Amino acid sequence: MNDDMGPARLLLSGMLAALLLAAVPASADDGGADSDRLIVHVRGDGVPAVGTVERKLMPGMWSVRVPKGRGAATVERLRGQAGVVWAEPDRRVSLAVTPTDPCFAPPSSSVCGSTDQWGLVRIGAPQAWDVTRGNSSVVVAVLDTGVQATHPDLAGKVVTGSNFSDSPYTDDRHGHGTHVAGTIAALTDNGRGVAGLGWNTTVRAVKVLDDSGTGYVSDVVSGINEAVVTGTKVVNLSLADTNPSAALDQAVQAARRAGLVVVAAAGNDSNPRTTRNYPAAVDGVIGVAATDRNDALGGFSNRGSWVSIAAPGAGIVSTCTTAIGNACRSTTGYAIFSGTSMATPHVSAAAALVFAANPGIGGDQVRSRLASSARPIAGTGTDFQWGRLDVGAALQGVGPGYWMVARDGGIFNFGAAGFHGSAGGDGLRNPVVGMSGTPSRRGYWLVTSNGQVLSYGDARNYGGTEGLRLNAPVLGMESTPSGGGYWVVAADGGIFTFGNAAFHGSTGGMPLNQPVVALATAPTGAGYWMVARDGGIFTFGDARFFGSMGGKPLNQPVVGMAVTPSGNGYWMVASDGGIFAFGDAGFYGSMGGKPLNKPIIGIRPTPSGRGYWMVASDGGIFTFGDAAFLGSTGGMPLNAPIVGMG
Repeated sequence: MNDDMGPARLLLSGMLAALLLAAVPASADDGGADSDRLIVHVRGDGVPAVGTVERKLMPGMWSVRVPKGRGAATVERLRGQAGVVWAEPDRRVSLAVTPTDPCFAPPSSSVCGSTDQWGLVRIGAPQAWDVTRGNSSVVVAVLDTGVQATHPDLAGKVVTGSNFSDSPYTDDRHGHGTHVAGTIAALTDNGRGVAGLGWNTTVRAVKVLDDSGTGYVSDVVSGINEAVVTGTKVVNLSLADTNPSAALDQAVQAARRAGLVVVAAAGNDSNPRTTRNYPAAVDGVIGVAATDRNDALGGFSNRGSWVSIAAPGAGIVSTCTTAIGNACRSTTGYAIFSGTSMATPHVSAAAALVFAANPGIGGDQVRSRLASSARPIAGTGTDFQWGRLDVGAALQGVGPGYWMVARDGGIFNFGAAGFHGSAGGDGLRNPVVGMSGTPSRRGYWLVTSNGQVLSYGDARNYGGTEGLRLNAPVLGMESTPSGGGYWVVAADGGIFTFGNAAFHGSTGGMPLNQPVVALATAPTGAGYWMVARDGGIFTFGDARFFGSMGGKPLNQPVVGMAVTPSGNGYWMVASDGGIFAFGDAGFYGSMGGKPLNKPIIGIRPTPSGRGYWMVASDGGIFTFGDAAFLGSTGGMPLNAPIVGMG
């Protein structure tokens, strides 16, 4: 491999084999040395009127070539055109590998027999297999160097997809993609080689990197789009880049809106926690760090609050190609690699099993299940958010639970919701008005009427609005899907963003018929809804409008709202417990017209979206659909009324 193709000398044995997307100069063997490559997103059904249009990557997004040296100027010019949403260079990406032991000998024929698959045991695979061994209709798209579909331990498990790389070969001439695929879906219980976590899971091999492990962001975008249109459930991206990309971000969000789970390697640079890699750091992507046999973070693994979860990635044995010149350098068809690339397929395969065991479940629900079931180990909350993958717990289920928060910051927890601290008795200067739980359900935030944010458990504090002059008091907050930030909302619809929460718009400064009473976020994290006291709905970002009660007579004012897991519907609840359902939100019952001791103050959906809890200001709980009653404070003396539920 040439030096200009990335910082890599390829040696096997404990190889840190994460495919790192690293921008490097185009070289003479680029295949496009006489041109610069761009990615252009245009509005509507238009086609970029510039250079040579190569191909459509996804709706509105195109790969374009312009004369050599004109790329930067063309990008700047396009960014100023009304018909262009954005434009960016199509960076070259490459495989960057670091050997753990340059003296390592290629694996012998006894490698698989003498090296156990400790990772599968550590993440609870045997317990998971008691629940499901997967389903062939659940497909994991492996976007990599291709997969050797004819490997004896992968025969019949691989569907060969498109080749978007510059390689003339569709199959794997490198070895990395085949190694990743083996962890996900190698034939199991066949008396040969290694076991795959998904006994019955199918792999779709989409080649986005060539035989030396290099490719383009546009190739990865095309691969993600293929995963969406072919109906896969999980996208495995054992690759990373320190540069964010609008194209990559947009492709990931499109996949999430389609209900897919996107999993990406954190990278192998031992970077400080503040250095992020993409797409692992994209909101809603499950970013994966690597651990060893002792549940310690691998010294090579990147880390930080932007990483979602850890999984086994040190000394992982799996299938590998035997082609001449490949990275495996093995004649056995098996090899031992280390890296976040090896950790990532453990998580992708686990997601596929959760899909198989729960027909109809959405991608964000699967993500939440993996988050809430992860096992806390050293580094949880600092080096990665959720803990170490535990697929056994994810499939056996994490019990339901909920919190209630009182106006004085007191916390009441029920079911599987743990107590992580409270502000009760702290003598707050401003009352608590709302709360939001972390994705792992091992922490929560509280927010006061002046926007002060209090964090507990694994919730990180990203700041608040205390000290600012507000036009209207704060009424609540919602976290981003990754837990890496949150939105704070005021009664005039003013929005304040912290951490990785993006601003998509607000009603602050606009005349409203009634004040805003609640905020709800889209499952993608790329939008949100606000509901007013009269049931009027305001949508921002990718949050869609499905109907409202604005202008219609109500018996009692609306006090809260909740969004379905798909993001294609929502419920509103009135203070008398009346329910209004829109989009794909089902009606499962209400308290409208029934006597209540205290008014309803909020609603929370069940993880399945097939039920909901309502909570009253005295902590009384009312359950509908598949919502289970786990306890309440109804009838108990409280120091302050309940103001929120999480």
